[in-house]
Amino acid sequence: MELQLVEELSGVGIVFLGRHPIGQVHYEIRVYREASRSGVPVVGALEDIRGRLDGLDFSQLRDQQVVLRLADGRAWECAVTSDGRAYDTGRGLTPSYGGQM
Repeated sequence: MELQLVEELSGVGIVFLGRHPIGQVHYEIRVYREASRSGVPVVGALEDIRGRLDGLDFSQLRDQQVVLRLADGRAWECAVTSDGRAYDTGRGLTPSYGGQM
C-alpha cells in the first residue's frame, strides 16, 4: 500500500480553540489516501492530512487541538506546531463546523 495525493486545498479560514474563534489564517492542506500499488482506492483506506497555517502566532497553542473552518465550510480538527505546520488528529475533514464567528 502507498499514500496517494487525493486533494489539495488552499484558502482563508478561521481557527477555533474549542468554540471560540482565535483568528483568520491562510491555509494549504494536502490529503493523502492509502491506495493499492495499482492505484486502486482501498475500501476503508487510511487518510493522512497535513498542512500549513499562516497568519497567527501559534507559539502559545503549540500541539493543542484546534479546528480550522475552511472556506468551503468543511472543518479540520488538527494540532499546530509553533511554526504553523498542522497535522490531523484523527477525525479527518468533516462536512461542517458549528463554532461561532
